[in-house]
Amino acid sequence: MSPLAPGFLGHILVGATKILAYQGSGVDLPISPMFPPATFGHLFQLNYAPGLRQAAVNIRACPKADWWTAATLLAWLARDNTYADAAVNSGGITVRDGSTGVNVSGAKHAGGSLAISQGQLPVCNLAFRGTGYTDSNATSSPPDAGNLLSFGDFSIQNGLDPVVSWALNYDAGIFPNPELNGTVWPTAMHAGGFTAMLRLVMQAGRTPPSDGAAFTARFGLIDFTINNPLIASHMRRINLPLGLREYPIICRATAAVTATTDPGTAASPVTIAAV
Repeated sequence: MSPLAPGFLGHILVGATKILAYQGSGVDLPISPMFPPATFGHLFQLNYAPGLRQAAVNIRACPKADWWTAATLLAWLARDNTYADAAVNSGGITVRDGSTGVNVSGAKHAGGSLAISQGQLPVCNLAFRGTGYTDSNATSSPPDAGNLLSFGDFSIQNGLDPVVSWALNYDAGIFPNPELNGTVWPTAMHAGGFTAMLRLVMQAGRTPPSDGAAFTARFGLIDFTINNPLIASHMRRINLPLGLREYPIICRATAAVTATTDPGTAASPVTIAAV
């Protein structure tokens, strides 16, 4: 079965942005039970207390041109002035399975990944964490499947030789507000420091990235600039007829995201990784 065949009419809305999700995407609402130590005279847990609950939305999708934009990505990564916190997604996140839906409130972007290689559909994973949920029977039409971005929309802009594959993973350090509020749900989700790891695969003979030397790659109309990279390892693999080398890169300072409307034209960057 094609990975682009989700449940009939099933889709995910992040605010008003409709995302055509792969199978395996969805929402998890665990109860996180807390069990006391084993009770004398019993072999199994006798009882439990409800634990801290969080709503988790995980999306696996192929980026589409209508939402893979700087405006969307910057909104998900935005910080406000409260504890340098992430911005709440307006309207929450609605996950529809084609029959019913769940709306996750207080949702913030927890992290994601982007993997690109020749001959393969680009894949991104997007994670969000929320403070509660409600059942939602509101109907909406699913997004169309057109305007999917391809590996042909990826290019190195400067500072780096051509690559065989690009895999970026970032984490926003989301954690629940620890205040007691009379419920098992957190008052809010907070964002800590960003961390990011990039894995590049290059052909033997290509010049690898250098520690501290920035480079930029473009996917669609978004530029990713890796500033102050640290090469964690120089891995060499035999993969006849080509020798390949893999470079795991720690993004020590910042990975900047900018938007382009024309080649060479960029908007203000946003930090997505910092130690």
